[in-house]
Amino acid sequence: MNDETTTSVPAAPADAATPTNTQGIIAILCGAVMAASFFMPWIAMLSGLDLAKGTGELKLLWAIPICGALLALIGIARNPTRIAAAITGTVPFLSLFYTLTKTGSGLFHILAFGAYLCLICGAILLATSGMGRK
Repeated sequence: MNDETTTSVPAAPADAATPTNTQGIIAILCGAVMAASFFMPWIAMLSGLDLAKGTGELKLLWAIPICGALLALIGIARNPTRIAAAITGTVPFLSLFYTLTKTGSGLFHILAFGAYLCLICGAILLATSGMGRK
């Protein structure tokens, strides 16, 4: 009699805290595009960088490329991105809301593609930051 027993190692359970592959890819791409859009024209020929070099509250615009780059790095490191994506997606809308309260609705007539690209990425991040929640 040959009593050979075979043992199989069960597959490791997926960690609920890690992002899905799609979440990670979206976070990396949107974070990188958000950081890059900061250097594109936001108003006429002024980039977000030009505006952030200004004085006062405009320095808060630095939060956009910093959060975008950090989110991309978090995603590349394969760390959970849900909370970071929600925070990063909120930053451009907070900036927009603050600027609208200071300047009025005419702001939309002078915004260039860099600002709109940043807002689109922010919206995507907000929409997908809840993906995979149980």
